[in-house]
Amino acid sequence: MRATAPLCPPARIDEGVRLLLDTPEADAARPITEAPKHPYKMWKISADGKWLEPFLTEEFTGLSEPHNSPRQLFPKIYVHTGSMDVMRPRTIRELRSTSGKKLLHFYMPPEESVNIDTDVDFKLAETLLRQRFDKGENKA
Repeated sequence: MRATAPLCPPARIDEGVRLLLDTPEADAARPITEAPKHPYKMWKISADGKWLEPFLTEEFTGLSEPHNSPRQLFPKIYVHTGSMDVMRPRTIRELRSTSGKKLLHFYMPPEESVNIDTDVDFKLAETLLRQRFDKGENKA
């Protein structure tokens, strides 16, 4: 668990642990949520600092202008929520990793996946937590 992810309910921790216990060949499990921004729409600045260039090349995306295409045409992508890692001790000791080679996943909705890195994130987490308490969902 990470202190920067206070909205993760205990049931998600149980879900991750159960998933790993039920899959002995797995090294670890991570919670994921759909990425809020698609990398096909991302940019980098050219080496001379003057121009925007697509972050991912046409060779990678297979599209000449993905930045002008609707995101619904792109493959779904996910990000690690950053709320926790569930791993076996051998994954750390033997593989020297927190994810290993066989990494399971389980879904966490965005409202449980807020990771506090900025003041804006803190305000969002505070608002969502207040809504939970107002609804009587004291799961945080």
